[in-house]
Amino acid sequence: MDRQQPFFLFEKVIHQLDELSLNRDDIASITDRRYPMDYFHYVKVLRVVSCPDNISGFLSFLERFYNLKKLVVVSCKFRELFEGTSLSRVIKKLESTEVWECDLLSNLTPSASFQSLTTLDVWNCQGMINLVSSSTARTLVQLMDIRIRECNKLTEIVAEEEGDRGDKIVFQNLKFLEFQSLERLTSFCQGNLGFDFPALEKVIVEQCPNMNSFCQGKLITGILRVKPGEGKGKGRQTDDLNADIKRLSEEEKPSREGRTQQS
Repeated sequence: MDRQQPFFLFEKVIHQLDELSLNRDDIASITDRRYPMDYFHYVKVLRVVSCPDNISGFLSFLERFYNLKKLVVVSCKFRELFEGTSLSRVIKKLESTEVWECDLLSNLTPSASFQSLTTLDVWNCQGMINLVSSSTARTLVQLMDIRIRECNKLTEIVAEEEGDRGDKIVFQNLKFLEFQSLERLTSFCQGNLGFDFPALEKVIVEQCPNMNSFCQGKLITGILRVKPGEGKGKGRQTDDLNADIKRLSEEEKPSREGRTQQS
């Protein structure tokens, strides 16, 4: 069979597609053909699966998707993501990002501006130590939903940068937080930064044995609901998130000790 035939068909329909799922071979073939920069301008959703650690090639490839709204990265061996000033116009338009099973990432990005991001989902990234830096956190003005699960090395969500003496970080639109099976997570931020969550409605914390408080700095929230996991009742309302995180940790302690003894 003519190997050019699949790509001939691909080229015929690409301008009608708003969603693509590509692996490393697909990306290599597209890169080799040197399509015009505006060739993928209709694509709103991009899934990238099983790519090697060739970050420069991936970044130059990603530049083509300047109208991208959702990016899903699965089982890729990238050591960095969203690096490079050339990606700024792509990043600024992203509304949703999912990063799954990318074990070489130590964080989502050390520095980037996510002005439109509303949802962020990270799962099973075993090398991740923190999610974002404090400077990046300040750009997440539209963020509504954070889900972080099964990242065994993660110790904090926001890493305070050296010399950051700015005002508290305000997550103006954040409504939902979920932290699940994060063995080393100690707090949202280990530094002394303050945080303000005026819209926060629900926090789920499950199997985070080292998380005894939400943060060390000043914390401002309204009345919200804290739960020990999905399907485990309605949780309880609170206006003291630090106290309720500590309570959840103490309530989970007997079951953790029981599992340890059984093993």
